[in-house]
Amino acid sequence: MSGGPSVLFVAGAGRSGSTLLGTMCGQIDGFADVGELRHIWGRGLLANELCGCGRPFRRCPFWTEVIEAAFGSFDAAAPARRRELQRSVDRMWRIPQLRAAGRGGRFAARAMPYAEAIRRLYAAVAATSGARVVVDSSKSPSHVFVANLARGLDVRVAHLVRDPRAVAFSWRRVRVRPEVAGGRESMPRIPAAWAAFEWDVMNAAARNTRTLGLPYALLRYEDLVARPGPELARTLSELGLGSPELAFIRDDRVRLGPTHSVAGNPSRFVLGSVHLHPDLEWEDAMKRRDRLVVTALTWPLLGAYAYRPAVTARGSRTGRRGR
Repeated sequence: MSGGPSVLFVAGAGRSGSTLLGTMCGQIDGFADVGELRHIWGRGLLANELCGCGRPFRRCPFWTEVIEAAFGSFDAAAPARRRELQRSVDRMWRIPQLRAAGRGGRFAARAMPYAEAIRRLYAAVAATSGARVVVDSSKSPSHVFVANLARGLDVRVAHLVRDPRAVAFSWRRVRVRPEVAGGRESMPRIPAAWAAFEWDVMNAAARNTRTLGLPYALLRYEDLVARPGPELARTLSELGLGSPELAFIRDDRVRLGPTHSVAGNPSRFVLGSVHLHPDLEWEDAMKRRDRLVVTALTWPLLGAYAYRPAVTARGSRTGRRGR
């Protein structure tokens, strides 16, 4: 283990339950959930959207202290410049360059300073919160490769995967983003085929982070909501994070308090006792054409994650069972 903070990074495709997993981990003593940290420059510092605690980002005492510790002040954090730097570095198609950036070169001249900014943020979060583990649910595997460039970070990857049909169906739902002032902005929606393509790419890249030699654990969303206590305990154990107390989990209910999440699903604002259950609406409500398209485009990886190759309707399933 390095001398720097430990980072539990939740990797995988969008709409796979990363906000739930991050928030759950944030309830553990010694863990600090920061949501999707890669959006801190745009959604946090520039747009001043709501922190998971309910305050505008720039008025959140926690983030004020973190930014001052990392950069000196909000202005010194240079969010506009660093957002542009992030857009040129932290991208999926940059992974081969990120892998080679440690050897120097023109791309490394941009990647290394950005990795250092991320390291300073993680270190400041750990120091401000007193946590031994910073939980980042940014999802994008490219961010793992960025963090791996930083000196003194102990990165561990929780690869969270969800049935691609459920993911594609979720991408079609209309959901308002409550963190935006006025509550008039909706979350992005994408076609089923594009959701399937993203699912393939993001999950393949998440598996590829194992080549970095970082601790890695695979977790299925369906298993997490069905057996939250045992599955979370197993994942943390496989990542070498010990066996922390999970008293906030009772059977299929979790008790969630606020965290200082930068961004994520609107569910990060849901507090109190929450009943976890599989979201199976897609099995009945998803258009047959979309279901077939997504199944065809994700077929090679379905078996790898123990998903049924074909699901026609609830109560009429074919193919092998999930684990």
